[in-house]
Amino acid sequence: MVLALGLGAARLGGSLAKRLGLPPVVGKMGAGLLLGPAALGAIRADGPLAPSAEVGLVLLMFLAGLESDPAALRAVGLPTTVVALGGVALPMLAGLGLGVGLSFRPTRPSS
Repeated sequence: MVLALGLGAARLGGSLAKRLGLPPVVGKMGAGLLLGPAALGAIRADGPLAPSAEVGLVLLMFLAGLESDPAALRAVGLPTTVVALGGVALPMLAGLGLGVGLSFRPTRPSS
């Protein structure tokens, strides 16, 4: 039942996104966010669906790679790389600075 709900929502979300002129994967991801634990919590990625969720993520990344155009990536290479690195480095440095500023100490997981 849960699998049917997820597949139906993904199909509906993909169709809706396509009508709005967006890639279908955006609608499918939106449906997953809406039904998943981030919003409604109707579908959880643990238990019997965990392996399917992991395979789905691998397939999503594979499809994203297939749809990438190497020539277009090279054309916008430097600005895109700077933005991507900034999007990772700046939040990490901000979190580190906040942690140091608030005197947080690293904790060790209990065994």
